[in-house]
Amino acid sequence: MIPGAAYLMKLPPAERQAAVEAALEAVREKSAEITRINKARTPDPRTDLQYKTWRTMKLFAVPIVRHSDRLASIEVSRDGDAAGKHAFIPLRSAPIVLPESRDPLQLVLIGKSIAKWIAEKQGVSLSAVPVDLVGDWSDDDRELWTRLRALAGHINVNIHRGGSARKPRRMLLSRSEAA
Repeated sequence: MIPGAAYLMKLPPAERQAAVEAALEAVREKSAEITRINKARTPDPRTDLQYKTWRTMKLFAVPIVRHSDRLASIEVSRDGDAAGKHAFIPLRSAPIVLPESRDPLQLVLIGKSIAKWIAEKQGVSLSAVPVDLVGDWSDDDRELWTRLRALAGHINVNIHRGGSARKPRRMLLSRSEAA
């Protein structure tokens, strides 16, 4: 028996009906709220083909803070610290800026070979886990940075998989299919 059902059965029919209607209304409100939240999420604008292409090109997503454009390079940092360690990305290897970016906080796609070269020559690891912003940043900027970090993780997982995880992948045959 449902918990609390014994209590409801002892109530007069009119009160019981009112209690049931109140419970149903609470369920409808909660259901409407969940539907609003789920519909508020925007679907991933990138296609499986884009992820597969980026995987072939050996790209990965990384959030950066763009400081300035120089004659031959772009000055960036991983934490937004003006006095901290900066990386200089050559213009010939300029990263692909994704549309979720907002100056100076950007989400970019960069090649693994360029990231490796920057780590070896400049001592700045772009492939490391993104850190929090350092310095005086507004709450909106910090919120955007958190979203960019989460989105970079999502994009990198999809690049690694070669597309979205919506489609189940079967690698092995079942015993009946193999026979």
